[in-house]
Amino acid sequence: MPRNRQYLSEQELFVKTTNMIEYVVDAQIRLVFARGGNFCNFNGYQTRHESKDGALNSYTQNKKIKFFSINIATPPERHIPQYTALLHELAHILYESPFTPMKQLLENWNAPRLYYDIFNILEDQRIESHLARSYIGYKNRFDKVTNDLGKAMKTLATNDPSFILLAIRFHRDDLVRNSKNYKIYKKALEDVIRTDKFGGLRILISIKKYIEEFISEQEGDRYSSNMDDGKTKNRGQSSRKSGNISNNRQPHPKKFSESLNTENPSSKESKIPDQLLGTDYTQNKIDDIIEEGKLEGEKQFQNIREKLLSGYRQDNSPSHIKKIDRLRAGYKVDKVVSKGLKKIFKLLKLRDRPFIDYTGYEVDVNTYIENFIKGTNLNRSYQDSKRDRGASIVISIDASGSMYSQDKIGIARKLVATLFDSIKGIPNVEICGNVWASNSSGDIGITEIKNIQDVQKISLHMNYVLTPTHMGLEYSMQMLKRMRGYNKLIILITDGYPNYQKNNKNVPTQHYLKTCRRSLQKVLKVTPNVLCVNVESGQIAKTLNQRLFGKKRVITVYDMQDASGKIIKEFRKFIVKNVENPF
Repeated sequence: MPRNRQYLSEQELFVKTTNMIEYVVDAQIRLVFARGGNFCNFNGYQTRHESKDGALNSYTQNKKIKFFSINIATPPERHIPQYTALLHELAHILYESPFTPMKQLLENWNAPRLYYDIFNILEDQRIESHLARSYIGYKNRFDKVTNDLGKAMKTLATNDPSFILLAIRFHRDDLVRNSKNYKIYKKALEDVIRTDKFGGLRILISIKKYIEEFISEQEGDRYSSNMDDGKTKNRGQSSRKSGNISNNRQPHPKKFSESLNTENPSSKESKIPDQLLGTDYTQNKIDDIIEEGKLEGEKQFQNIREKLLSGYRQDNSPSHIKKIDRLRAGYKVDKVVSKGLKKIFKLLKLRDRPFIDYTGYEVDVNTYIENFIKGTNLNRSYQDSKRDRGASIVISIDASGSMYSQDKIGIARKLVATLFDSIKGIPNVEICGNVWASNSSGDIGITEIKNIQDVQKISLHMNYVLTPTHMGLEYSMQMLKRMRGYNKLIILITDGYPNYQKNNKNVPTQHYLKTCRRSLQKVLKVTPNVLCVNVESGQIAKTLNQRLFGKKRVITVYDMQDASGKIIKEFRKFIVKNVENPF
């Protein structure tokens, strides 16, 4: 399905895709659109100063993160669309192409340029196999580019390993099927698929003797005698002088920067395994090395896939939404209340839910009449019942500056901890939460609460003190969509009326209430069950929240010390009242 540019521009697409990879690898990536080729560079480490995002009584810590830059050819290289080029370069970062340690290894080998080209081809095949496995659309993009590049290749009678590998990768086997060792190189490209970050080296080891054989044939007796004497100092130079190895080789239609560094070569993660630093390998040993690469590659893929499919979902938000950390604080669980709630949740979990089907215990008259009028599905008019699929609850907590007084935020923390404790051992009921507030620029700081350990993150933040109710609702809606329960409920806890600033200017209350109402309408399409807990001492906030949510959706408490008990009481009444027609 083509992308609607009205909703997602070219620039936004590039930025969002890059941000996704930044999140997964915990790095900073700078995009550059300039003349030249498509390539990426590792620019070293940057120190990020973190103060727990300005949380009250916070401490400062320094964290080193990798810093990359990606150049996207502008205008685009022939046959290579800019977005496809971006995906390819990001894949090098995501799947940790070890160009830096490999560059050092090949220098230690005194390897000629041919080795660099071959490794690049193998590495391109490896990273694209992983990324295409995650996203079908990406596979189609890569296939189109390799096909187009293959069509641009010229016929060349040669046994050059890099040309043979490139022709196979670009679906032009017809050009090299009669070349020496064609089947060996074809198998090499198949073997490198879905291997670990050292998969290119593993395959390079497996075909090294054939590469050496080609070089020996090109350089003749002089090269062979040098090898026999162990004098390989000038091997790279002599290789580059050899016409058949460099001057007469067809230029690669696609080549990546050899200076691309994706890791610190001295780091433990990028160190080449000792078993890949040998010189003599039996075929059995090579088979074991490749098999291990496949296993490690699968682990790497699953780890990255988990981050892509779960962790990054929370970052598909507007740019003014900031995912922040908060100062940890202790919490207590009200065991008496938790025990009572557990009984309620168990009752909810075991309740039967009616549905219409082709068989059942009685005819549903309304459905039968409706089907009769339509003239279809008369048999699908029976009412049956089945066990419900549980409940999903999101607790959304206002963490504006006023929540500091009377330790309102502490009581909210206790309430959420009690709710988490009450669902222990009940598999079909899940609870999560979020804490939110905004600053005068319009940025909204949000912290997700995914389990009882995260409850300690329910605290205030000195840089975010306003009450952006609209985003509390919308963000809770997004969390609720990701949850599995059939019955859905949002509980929003606030101690003030909605107020928001943008560009250091107040948004007029009447205008902002309209924004909040639009957000509420979006939420009600996901679930009609929204409960606002209004903790305040004045009439203004109560009136505004009742105008926004409706009187039936608002619970008002005047003292946060007894709010927990009242909220739990009302919550119990809410569930019991709707147990026959849940939520």
